[in-house]
Amino acid sequence: MYKSYKISKRFGIAFNKFRKSAKEISKVYRTGFHKWTDEINEFTTYSITVGVYRVMLYVEHKHKCGATNG
Repeated sequence: MYKSYKISKRFGIAFNKFRKSAKEISKVYRTGFHKWTDEINEFTTYSITVGVYRVMLYVEHKHKCGATNG
């Protein structure tokens, strides 16, 4: 189960329930706090995982790659 909601222009939140077997596949499914940055899609994700439930907060980068100040 995955549900995603847009909070504002730059912020979104998602709720995820995954299978218990996923914990053996990837580190992002382990219990705890995780942060990763996606430079290609230009956002940072913060997540809190407890058991098979995960809450993720997406923050879009304020200054997109390739943006110039001049």
